[in-house]
Amino acid sequence: MGGLLAVLAFGGIVLALIESMPAAGLLPRSFRTLLAVDPGFRAQHMLALEVDRAQPPPGQQSTWTDQQRIEYLRQQSAEYQVLGFYFL
Repeated sequence: MGGLLAVLAFGGIVLALIESMPAAGLLPRSFRTLLAVDPGFRAQHMLALEVDRAQPPPGQQSTWTDQQRIEYLRQQSAEYQVLGFYFL
């Protein structure tokens, strides 16, 4: 019984590998095609960055109500919008 279980497990792994090989072959081709697509804007003058929002001190934040947290996030969002950063 133990030998049969090992054979079935091995067979399942082999079948999974065989089924995933066509997808592995198509992935690089799809990526090249994706890179060749015109994005619709000039990417030479684009800048992407990540901005970490400032967090209040841990002791202070734990005493806030939900409404105070929402107001704090609204204020931060307004400050970033003045700088030209927009968050969805």
